[in-house]
Amino acid sequence: MSEPKIDQSQASIGIGFSTNVNAQQIGGTIHNYSPEQKRQNLAEAAAEIKKLLEQLAQDYPTETLTQKAAVAEEALQIIESNPTFKQRLLSAMEGMAVEAFIQLIDHPVANIMREGIERFREPT
Repeated sequence: MSEPKIDQSQASIGIGFSTNVNAQQIGGTIHNYSPEQKRQNLAEAAAEIKKLLEQLAQDYPTETLTQKAAVAEEALQIIESNPTFKQRLLSAMEGMAVEAFIQLIDHPVANIMREGIERFREPT
């Protein structure tokens, strides 16, 4: 069974998060996000992933576990290929359990993405 492929120009996701935050300069930029900014960034990241999953689910079937896994893998590849979004995702998830983030995404395929999202947190 071949994995679904998607024209990434059609799968573009709006990942423009506000970067207008107060930062401290200590040998580099350190963002001191308020708890409200962290919640907003997390909600935005979850919404963007949900939007991506909904878009992929329109193009590919998601009735079986195998089909859902293929869509989840495609979504993870799209996230992985966008280092800016991946880093924003990791920053938004800082200090949060992956399980809580998966619930925030609120999409049937999100649970299958859990392992891939956990791998993003591992040092490269």
